[in-house]
Amino acid sequence: MTHPAQNQFPNWKPTLTAIAAILLWIGYWYWGTLEAMAHIWWRSETYTHGLIVPPIALWLIWRDRQRLATLQPQATGWFALPLAGLVFLWLLGDLTAVNALTQFAVIGLIVMSIMGMLGWQVSKALAFPLFFLFYAVPVGDFLLPRLMEWTADFTVLAVRLSGIPVFREGQNFVIPSGHWSVVEACSGVRYLIASLTVGTLYAYLTYTSLKRRLTFILVALLVPIVANWLRAYMIVMLGHLSGNKLAAGVDHLIYGWVFFGIVIVIMFAIGARWAEPVQPLQPVNSTPGYNRLEPRHPWAITLILALIVAAGPLYEMRLRQTNTDAVIKLSLPTTAGSWRAEPSAIDWQPRFENPSVEQHLAYRNRDGWVGIYIAYYQNQNYDRKLVTSTNVLVTSTDPRWQIVANRQANSSFGSSQVAFREAELLNKLGIADDRYIVWHGYWINGRLTSSDIEAKWLTAMAMRPERLGSQGSASFRQRRWRRNPAQPERGTAEMSDGRPLVAHIMHRFDTGGLENGVVNLINHMPADAYRHAVIALTEITDFKKRIQRPDVQFFALNKPPGHVLWIYPQLYRLFRQLQPAIVHTRNLAALEVAVPAWAAGVPARIHGEHGRDVGDFDGTNKKCQWIRRLYSPFVKHYIALSQDLAHYLTQPVGIGAKRVTQIYNGVDAARFHPATQRQDIPGSPFNKAGLWLVGTAGRMQTVKDQTNLAHAFVAAIQTEPSLRERLRLIMVGEGPLRNESLAILEAAGLAELAWLPGERNDIPDIMRGLDCFVLPSLGEGISNTILEAMASGLPIIATAVGGNPELVLEGYTGHLVPAADPASLARTIAKLAKAPEKAHAMGNAGRKRIESQFSMTAMVNSYLQVYDSQLDRLPRSTGN
Repeated sequence: MTHPAQNQFPNWKPTLTAIAAILLWIGYWYWGTLEAMAHIWWRSETYTHGLIVPPIALWLIWRDRQRLATLQPQATGWFALPLAGLVFLWLLGDLTAVNALTQFAVIGLIVMSIMGMLGWQVSKALAFPLFFLFYAVPVGDFLLPRLMEWTADFTVLAVRLSGIPVFREGQNFVIPSGHWSVVEACSGVRYLIASLTVGTLYAYLTYTSLKRRLTFILVALLVPIVANWLRAYMIVMLGHLSGNKLAAGVDHLIYGWVFFGIVIVIMFAIGARWAEPVQPLQPVNSTPGYNRLEPRHPWAITLILALIVAAGPLYEMRLRQTNTDAVIKLSLPTTAGSWRAEPSAIDWQPRFENPSVEQHLAYRNRDGWVGIYIAYYQNQNYDRKLVTSTNVLVTSTDPRWQIVANRQANSSFGSSQVAFREAELLNKLGIADDRYIVWHGYWINGRLTSSDIEAKWLTAMAMRPERLGSQGSASFRQRRWRRNPAQPERGTAEMSDGRPLVAHIMHRFDTGGLENGVVNLINHMPADAYRHAVIALTEITDFKKRIQRPDVQFFALNKPPGHVLWIYPQLYRLFRQLQPAIVHTRNLAALEVAVPAWAAGVPARIHGEHGRDVGDFDGTNKKCQWIRRLYSPFVKHYIALSQDLAHYLTQPVGIGAKRVTQIYNGVDAARFHPATQRQDIPGSPFNKAGLWLVGTAGRMQTVKDQTNLAHAFVAAIQTEPSLRERLRLIMVGEGPLRNESLAILEAAGLAELAWLPGERNDIPDIMRGLDCFVLPSLGEGISNTILEAMASGLPIIATAVGGNPELVLEGYTGHLVPAADPASLARTIAKLAKAPEKAHAMGNAGRKRIESQFSMTAMVNSYLQVYDSQLDRLPRSTGN
């Protein structure tokens, strides 16, 4: 028998568990939005208060815990309706890259989900703490222009009423004692947001009647605006009366905060005079009949809400265009009637961030000139978007240009009338009154507008399923409007022939050995055998120009840091669109792509191991082994570039030997060939005869350990001082170790004996200008640079790691040294430097080894055999 006292308090455990589950679910699907909001709290002084809003809301709930414990939560599905609306709002904000909209929607999802779990009665009791969470949304920048204008209006009027003459242009004005400008920091938006947040909390804690609470919130909204006007006037008068000794520089901001603090304290002190005593709240379950309500099980409601919450991100994934790296060409005509194109007449252009492509030209005829600037934004996201507060004509800190007037200008565009934004631009450093008229508009999918809101809506409409693949946005600004800006053209058309498609997947397509191997494979494989697509999980650089075939497609997915899981839907959609016969992933960073390839029905899924992972140079990392083992069911066949990597796959990882093929990289022996005598390197300071040049080339990152070579070079000269006259060091490449290597050489006083030119695209010429090649890596697969150096007739000094011992035959084509051992490397460099004839003989032996065992033909034939066997095709060959 149950004691009556046991029924006094409802059982909250199921509801709290459901709330925790739905909050975790929201965090999973909307983590990007929540993370972006937290970043703004952390970096922006205006919105730092967001860091304390959630703790305050939790404290308010905890403060009323005793009363809440007497209430019975009653999950209800009615909140699914506003929840669906908020999901749509988030989707709209995400498609148009409006941070405030997505963040407002996510906070709304949190609030409505909790209210759905609690029901109406408990939600009413928690209404204020829950809705107070909306103050965490960092919104308010849209008020900046209006607040700046009001502040300038009041300040100029007050200064004039004080008997001081003022000349004003835009937000800038001049008084006899100096120049003043109303910039973003003077707008008062920080005061306004801080006052409204604190004032709302104060009103809730101090008053009980709704009328007094709303009145105080209204006061908290108006007081900071007026206080900021007085602050601006006070600052100008302090500067004027003190001869600009006071309130100059940043100290006027300090004065402003002190003044604002005093005003807020006074406001709270006055508000306290009408404070109402807080009455003890009666528990709701004292209402007759309340205890007869049976608690509803929350899990059915939780499931409904969870499905609605996930619908937005899932639909967004479906809408997002997968081809994010189509080639965009902006083609402006060289002539337009009597107008002729020429470089821009002035050195100004709008401050637009991260456009996909931009053009800036001027046109001139006998009557004058007109300039045009186009910034094209393809597949917009939060890092690259057209309509944003940071895309402006002129920044407030620009030392040369300033906007002195804004207005509207109507003009015909085709058969319609368009209202453009018109700004008057002043060159502050011009000798005369140097002014320009600038018109501004947005052109989105064939529609022209100057409205930010309409531009955002048109961008969202461009993301409809039937419009996928045609979206793009442009902003154009010019001195006088003349003509329709040129339309962008899309390149890299998809092939539709019968050749099987191979999709090459890698983390990033940029300068590197792995990527160079892909380039060689595509360029040398018979064009009638396979067609190719290169898919980079992150980005594709100009390195893609190394691929000579015109039928290759490129896709950069711009994946943020973290697990590939987040772009599985995007990859799945891309594979379904391309229908590749083979997906060929490379290295651990791309291995996870085998899962969406399997889900999309790709028949052949091949994974290549090209080298060691960072943090696992010797292959003993259990986590890396476990990850490879986990994904092995989704991979049909493996390609290892060295015997060392093949052994790693079959032994520690446990892949069956029949599923692993070992293929050495091939080298283009025609492009990399020996020089009859060492040739000059363009730009090198060490081209004179008699010097002995030791060098390396590659990305200067930890795994390549170029600092080891720098230390060894210093040690070689310190040990053999006679080498100072002829030994020189060349280190080609870019990366974090470049500056570290320079610091090592400078500390030893040997910087003048080394040349570190950064990244170069003439590596064959570099190789033919060296006497010896060094690869000081901590880990390797089969190094393309070693093969290229051997093909160039150079002796090799390499660390005995990975596949290096399979390439460098000790004492015959070069020498092997322990990794991270600069003393051993120094001795070997000095040994070869003192025996140039022996070094030359090693280089010749290396060239012969390339011609016999590492030809491009042999590599391509091996890949063709693997590809054909996986598709059950007849084997083919590129010839001998």
